[in-house]
Amino acid sequence: MDTQRIIGADIIMAFDECPPYPSEYRYARKSMELTHRWLDRCIKHFGETEPKYGYEQTLFPIVQGSTYKDLRVASAEFIASRDCAGNAIGGLSVGEPEQEMYDMCGLVCEKLPVEKPPLPDGGGYAPEYFAEYCAGRGYVRLRNAYPQWPQRYVVHLGRSHQHKK
Repeated sequence: MDTQRIIGADIIMAFDECPPYPSEYRYARKSMELTHRWLDRCIKHFGETEPKYGYEQTLFPIVQGSTYKDLRVASAEFIASRDCAGNAIGGLSVGEPEQEMYDMCGLVCEKLPVEKPPLPDGGGYAPEYFAEYCAGRGYVRLRNAYPQWPQRYVVHLGRSHQHKK
Protein backbone atom coordinates (compact mmCIF):
# COMPACT_ATOMS: atom_id res chain seq x y z
CA MET A 1 0.00 0.00 0.00
CA ASP A 2 2.73 2.45 0.93
CA THR A 3 4.67 1.70 -2.24
CA GLN A 4 1.62 2.44 -4.37
CA ARG A 5 1.19 5.73 -2.50
CA ILE A 6 4.86 6.63 -2.92
CA ILE A 7 5.00 5.97 -6.66
CA GLY A 8 2.00 8.25 -7.07
CA ALA A 9 -0.65 5.76 -8.15
CA ASP A 10 -3.99 7.43 -8.71
CA ILE A 11 -5.74 4.07 -8.37
CA ILE A 12 -4.31 1.97 -5.56
CA MET A 13 -5.22 -1.68 -5.82
CA ALA A 14 -6.09 -3.55 -2.65
CA PHE A 15 -4.14 -6.75 -2.10
CA ASP A 16 -5.66 -9.90 -3.53
CA GLU A 17 -4.80 -13.46 -4.37
CA CYS A 18 -5.59 -14.55 -7.90
CA PRO A 19 -6.08 -18.32 -7.94
CA PRO A 20 -4.95 -20.18 -11.04
CA TYR A 21 -7.36 -21.84 -13.43
CA PRO A 22 -8.53 -24.41 -12.78
CA SER A 23 -8.80 -24.21 -9.02
CA GLU A 24 -10.68 -26.50 -6.71
CA TYR A 25 -13.68 -24.88 -5.09
CA ARG A 26 -12.23 -25.03 -1.59
CA TYR A 27 -9.01 -23.31 -2.69
CA ALA A 28 -10.92 -20.63 -4.60
CA ARG A 29 -13.12 -19.95 -1.55
CA LYS A 30 -10.14 -19.68 0.81
CA SER A 31 -8.38 -17.40 -1.66
CA MET A 32 -11.43 -15.15 -1.90
CA GLU A 33 -11.76 -15.01 1.88
CA LEU A 34 -8.07 -14.09 2.17
CA THR A 35 -8.58 -11.32 -0.38
CA HIS A 36 -11.51 -10.00 1.69
CA ARG A 37 -9.47 -10.03 4.92
CA TRP A 38 -6.67 -8.20 3.16
CA LEU A 39 -9.18 -5.66 1.84
CA ASP A 40 -10.31 -4.73 5.33
CA ARG A 41 -6.67 -4.26 6.35
CA CYS A 42 -6.00 -2.22 3.19
CA ILE A 43 -9.01 0.03 3.86
CA LYS A 44 -7.81 0.66 7.40
CA HIS A 45 -4.25 1.46 6.33
CA PHE A 46 -5.40 3.57 3.38
CA GLY A 47 -7.53 5.65 5.75
CA GLU A 48 -4.58 6.17 8.09
CA THR A 49 -2.21 7.48 5.40
CA GLU A 50 -2.24 10.70 3.43
CA PRO A 51 -2.30 11.04 -0.37
CA LYS A 52 1.01 12.02 -1.95
CA TYR A 53 2.00 14.83 -4.28
CA GLY A 54 -1.06 17.01 -3.80
CA TYR A 55 -3.66 14.98 -5.64
CA GLU A 56 -6.30 12.41 -4.77
CA GLN A 57 -5.44 8.73 -4.59
CA THR A 58 -8.22 6.15 -4.54
CA LEU A 59 -8.45 2.56 -3.32
CA PHE A 60 -10.01 -0.14 -5.49
CA PRO A 61 -10.86 -3.55 -4.02
CA ILE A 62 -10.64 -6.54 -6.36
CA VAL A 63 -13.41 -9.10 -6.88
CA GLN A 64 -12.16 -12.69 -6.90
CA GLY A 65 -13.80 -16.13 -6.80
CA SER A 66 -12.31 -18.01 -9.75
CA THR A 67 -15.06 -19.23 -12.09
CA TYR A 68 -17.50 -20.24 -9.36
CA LYS A 69 -20.67 -18.17 -9.70
CA ASP A 70 -21.57 -18.22 -6.01
CA LEU A 71 -18.05 -17.09 -5.02
CA ARG A 72 -18.03 -14.33 -7.64
CA VAL A 73 -21.40 -13.05 -6.42
CA ALA A 74 -20.32 -13.22 -2.76
CA SER A 75 -17.10 -11.40 -3.54
CA ALA A 76 -18.83 -8.69 -5.59
CA GLU A 77 -21.35 -8.13 -2.80
CA PHE A 78 -18.59 -7.98 -0.18
CA ILE A 79 -16.57 -5.55 -2.30
CA ALA A 80 -19.60 -3.34 -2.98
CA SER A 81 -20.42 -3.23 0.75
CA ARG A 82 -17.07 -1.55 1.44
CA ASP A 83 -18.11 1.49 -0.64
CA CYS A 84 -14.67 2.34 -2.02
CA ALA A 85 -14.14 4.93 -4.76
CA GLY A 86 -14.21 2.23 -7.40
CA ASN A 87 -14.01 -1.53 -7.81
CA ALA A 88 -11.92 -3.92 -9.88
CA ILE A 89 -12.67 -7.33 -11.36
CA GLY A 90 -9.69 -9.63 -11.01
CA GLY A 91 -8.84 -13.25 -11.52
CA LEU A 92 -10.04 -13.51 -15.10
CA SER A 93 -8.20 -14.46 -18.27
CA VAL A 94 -5.92 -16.79 -16.34
CA GLY A 95 -6.64 -19.83 -18.47
CA GLU A 96 -10.42 -20.25 -18.34
CA PRO A 97 -12.36 -20.47 -21.62
CA GLU A 98 -13.01 -17.02 -23.08
CA GLN A 99 -16.80 -17.26 -22.80
CA GLU A 100 -16.47 -18.21 -19.14
CA MET A 101 -14.37 -15.08 -18.58
CA TYR A 102 -17.10 -12.94 -20.14
CA ASP A 103 -19.83 -14.73 -18.19
CA MET A 104 -18.05 -14.10 -14.87
CA CYS A 105 -17.43 -10.47 -15.79
CA GLY A 106 -21.11 -9.95 -16.61
CA LEU A 107 -22.25 -11.71 -13.45
CA VAL A 108 -20.01 -9.52 -11.28
CA CYS A 109 -21.09 -6.31 -13.02
CA GLU A 110 -24.70 -7.02 -12.10
CA LYS A 111 -23.71 -6.93 -8.40
CA LEU A 112 -21.40 -3.91 -8.38
CA PRO A 113 -22.74 -0.34 -8.05
CA VAL A 114 -23.75 1.08 -11.44
CA GLU A 115 -22.35 4.50 -10.54
CA LYS A 116 -18.87 2.99 -10.17
CA PRO A 117 -18.00 1.30 -13.48
CA PRO A 118 -15.64 -1.54 -12.62
CA LEU A 119 -12.01 -1.66 -13.59
CA PRO A 120 -11.25 -4.96 -15.34
CA ASP A 121 -7.95 -5.84 -13.72
CA GLY A 122 -5.64 -7.81 -15.93
CA GLY A 123 -7.06 -9.05 -19.15
CA GLY A 124 -4.23 -11.53 -19.39
CA TYR A 125 -3.92 -13.31 -22.71
CA ALA A 126 -6.95 -11.72 -24.33
CA PRO A 127 -6.41 -7.96 -24.02
CA GLU A 128 -8.15 -6.89 -27.21
CA TYR A 129 -11.15 -9.15 -26.58
CA PHE A 130 -11.43 -8.11 -22.95
CA ALA A 131 -11.09 -4.42 -23.80
CA GLU A 132 -13.72 -4.68 -26.55
CA TYR A 133 -16.11 -6.59 -24.27
CA CYS A 134 -15.66 -4.13 -21.42
CA ALA A 135 -15.84 -1.02 -23.60
CA GLY A 136 -19.15 -2.25 -25.01
CA ARG A 137 -20.56 -2.32 -21.50
CA GLY A 138 -19.60 1.22 -20.53
CA TYR A 139 -16.37 0.55 -18.66
CA VAL A 140 -14.25 3.64 -18.73
CA ARG A 141 -10.89 2.13 -17.84
CA LEU A 142 -8.88 -1.01 -18.35
CA ARG A 143 -5.82 -2.11 -16.41
CA ASN A 144 -3.87 -4.74 -18.27
CA ALA A 145 -0.82 -6.70 -17.25
CA TYR A 146 -0.41 -8.08 -20.77
CA PRO A 147 2.41 -5.74 -21.90
CA GLN A 148 4.62 -7.28 -19.20
CA TRP A 149 3.80 -10.91 -19.99
CA PRO A 150 5.75 -11.41 -23.22
CA GLN A 151 8.94 -10.45 -21.41
CA ARG A 152 8.12 -12.66 -18.45
CA TYR A 153 7.18 -15.73 -20.41
CA VAL A 154 9.06 -15.17 -23.68
CA VAL A 155 5.88 -15.15 -25.70
CA HIS A 156 5.77 -14.10 -29.34
CA LEU A 157 2.60 -12.84 -30.96
CA GLY A 158 2.13 -13.74 -34.57
CA ARG A 159 0.06 -11.73 -37.02
CA SER A 160 -3.12 -13.44 -35.89
CA HIS A 161 -2.36 -12.53 -32.26
CA GLN A 162 -2.19 -16.20 -31.39
CA HIS A 163 0.45 -17.06 -28.82
CA LYS A 164 3.58 -18.81 -29.97
CA LYS A 165 6.57 -19.85 -27.89
